[in-house]
Amino acid sequence: MDIAVRFGPFEVYPSLNLVIGPDGEQTIEPKMMQVLVLLIERGGEVVSREEILEEVWPDTFVGDEVVYRSISELRKTLGDNSTYPRYLATVPRKGYRWLAGDGTGHQSSGEMANAAGRPLWRRVFVPAAVLLIVLSILLVSVREKTERGSFEEPVTVLIAQSTGSAGENLGRILHQGLESKLGQSPRIRILAPERISEMLRLMRLGPSTPVTVEVGREVCLREGKANVLVEARLDRERDRLILRTQLINPDSGDVISAHREESPEADLADAIQRLADTVRDAVEKLDQSQLTKRVGLEAATTDSLEALRLYSKAMSFGYEWEWGPAERLLNRALEEDPDFASAYIMLAWATRNQIHPRERLTRLDEYSGFAQKALGLSSALPDAERFWIEGSYHHLRGEIDESVAPYQALVSLHPEHLWATHNLSIHFQTRVHHTAWNGMLDSAVKYMKAETDLLPTDTFQNLSSAEFLAFRLGSLEEAEPYVRRVVQLLSSANEKGPEWVRFFPELLELYQQNDPHPLVAALEEARSEASGSDAANLGFAFLDLGKVTRAEALYALEADLGRRLRLFSFAHYVKGEGEKLRKSLAEWYSDPDHLKQAQPMVVVLFALAGYSQEAQTLLERIPPSPYSALDWNDAATGAIQIGLGNFEEGRRLIERALECPLNDMIFLMSAELLARGWEERGSPEEAIRVLERALQRRFIVGSGAAAQWPLWERLLRLYIQSGETDKRLELAGRIRKSLAIADPGHPLLRAVVAVEEATHLEDQ
Repeated sequence: MDIAVRFGPFEVYPSLNLVIGPDGEQTIEPKMMQVLVLLIERGGEVVSREEILEEVWPDTFVGDEVVYRSISELRKTLGDNSTYPRYLATVPRKGYRWLAGDGTGHQSSGEMANAAGRPLWRRVFVPAAVLLIVLSILLVSVREKTERGSFEEPVTVLIAQSTGSAGENLGRILHQGLESKLGQSPRIRILAPERISEMLRLMRLGPSTPVTVEVGREVCLREGKANVLVEARLDRERDRLILRTQLINPDSGDVISAHREESPEADLADAIQRLADTVRDAVEKLDQSQLTKRVGLEAATTDSLEALRLYSKAMSFGYEWEWGPAERLLNRALEEDPDFASAYIMLAWATRNQIHPRERLTRLDEYSGFAQKALGLSSALPDAERFWIEGSYHHLRGEIDESVAPYQALVSLHPEHLWATHNLSIHFQTRVHHTAWNGMLDSAVKYMKAETDLLPTDTFQNLSSAEFLAFRLGSLEEAEPYVRRVVQLLSSANEKGPEWVRFFPELLELYQQNDPHPLVAALEEARSEASGSDAANLGFAFLDLGKVTRAEALYALEADLGRRLRLFSFAHYVKGEGEKLRKSLAEWYSDPDHLKQAQPMVVVLFALAGYSQEAQTLLERIPPSPYSALDWNDAATGAIQIGLGNFEEGRRLIERALECPLNDMIFLMSAELLARGWEERGSPEEAIRVLERALQRRFIVGSGAAAQWPLWERLLRLYIQSGETDKRLELAGRIRKSLAIADPGHPLLRAVVAVEEATHLEDQ
């Protein structure tokens, strides 16, 4: 790629290693340019670190760090960041993806979505109080307007305090005069006092600390948006006052320009006015190349700027889930500042997140000491930082319930805090099945939505939320905006995504109108193009509608034998084919590689088939969690206990699982097993109670709704035995409605016909 590449406000010249953008020309390293070109040429595909190393550093022994550094430097060059990417997106544990199209100069959908989601402080606005000044500036000659240029954002200025020989009072007057004059310009923004105070706190300095040039430079570097430091000084020389200002680049410390006025003390006001006009003009005329636009350093308390730089770089790796490099940088930060509390807590996270989930609690000693150290140092920290450390301390130790209050306090102060929001989202999603915890489900949905809205361009996050809301919560309406976002993101990246996203509009129509025909039409269209895992996912939807033949034909297209056997096992279960179910599971269990795919649904299927000991072995392979129970562990463990003959313990666990307000086939399967147990113990009324309770949920096509079939069949039979005529007819009507377009001869429909015929004979 030797021709110029254009995207957004940038032009890239690969042969010259040159990037031209709003900040002027930037020359980048040849290897960085090769990485950029590779990502652009791959047109939105995910490119792994291994591929980048092979393409850019062939026959060279280098580590992953060169890739991390190149991506980080490219983001700085493009003014991008990993949390809200416009150009370079990290795909966790997979690689990197280019978002800005093919370099034709058109803005991509990903860019537009990201721009719409930028925080308010990123937008340029003019306060009403300066409207008249803005209008007067517009009347200035075109020549002057051209000379002064234009900025995408106002220049942010910090005025440093520099007391000269004229004394503190006169120095304060000069400072206020400059601030007033500069603040009148729509092209200049004065750094807010509260932001300065916040930065001073993080530097372990008191709020009354004089903001000298040295202190001011560090404030600018930490804060990120302030790109000009103004030093003002007022000296007395005999009977005259000398007013001096310097414009300083806070990054390099270089003086951009210097200005001077002098006057008798009686004319000080006029001198300040003249100097302020000069400074204002100088700031407004600054060329973009003289300004440094940077992302601010992390908001963490340390008096060492170098420690903060190392910590901020470590955090950028952490956002990309690259905890090895993050750990090394955090250790270096702690060498610079041994009392850096936030570095200790993030070191605990970095150490913990490199340990396999199965082993984290057993290796608690490897990282809990860092968390303890952070907690001990946190008492004097700002509230937000202290809340994060306190919540993380409990979380890391497995005391999840104790972490909730500090996390919530943090999010109430800073709704944009991604990690606290994420941890709350995961916590409440995990705990929703304990209904004694009032508001658990509402909180799960609240924080999940908040997290997703903080990641508007993260396809996986939006897709996960859409699936949770649609297929677990059972609310297609709430899922719709996230599905639309997923469609936009997939379109901008030229990716296909899960098949259910394609037919979601028809799915929503079916849900609202209870009409399966639009959905079937969409499914049939998708089926003609489906293969592999897509075909298997479509198979679930066909199966839920009673289209068993089509479903099994799609399952047969699944290339992975283990997954194919699992899919057929589920189909055998819902059709009541017990012998086929046992045969498929036995074949699946015979391959050790399949055992690595242990999941709760498979565990319950084994328990249903009578393979309780095998089910127990599989359950033990599912990684443990610091939470009091895994998402579906109660249902799976209860099913196993019933199979092992421990009916009371199994009943208790399944009953607790049935309290979950979420939709899931595992709960239905375990409930059917519990109903079997009650029947075997001669308690059909208890079996009916369990089945009715489980079937209160409303399942949606594509979410495993076919798991209701065995419960329907058993409940029909129990209604007949107990003489519940009205209930059996009502249930028969419900089944007919749900399977209105099912295959002729569907086993459940045959049962319904038998019920209807028996009722007709009884009536005669």
